[in-house]
Amino acid sequence: MTLSTKRRRVMELLYRDMSDDELAELALARKDLTAAARPVFDEEVRRRGVFLLALIEQKHREAIVARFDAMSDDDLVSYLREEPALTPLEREVVIEQMLRRELDPTTLPVLGGFSTETAQ
Repeated sequence: MTLSTKRRRVMELLYRDMSDDELAELALARKDLTAAARPVFDEEVRRRGVFLLALIEQKHREAIVARFDAMSDDDLVSYLREEPALTPLEREVVIEQMLRRELDPTTLPVLGGFSTETAQ
């Protein structure tokens, strides 16, 4: 058994022993995994299936919500005026934040295409 095969086997066992919650948390930092670890991690996620994918999405959403929750109204609006590139999930969370805070999302170009019908 080669060294790279042994390392891969160790990673497989490590990921297999992790709980779904631990893997979901690790998925948030997937980009920080080594090039050798990423495919092994991805295989374990695929092996576990849809439930884990849903958990990963939930954790990702929670992290985005926490990031925007930490901003004041003024900071959030200032950030959005810079027209950052938002993922669809970030855009959804920002719109929810704006509505919850009773701010008008239609005034921000980065949220272009937003209408009150979109939010309902």
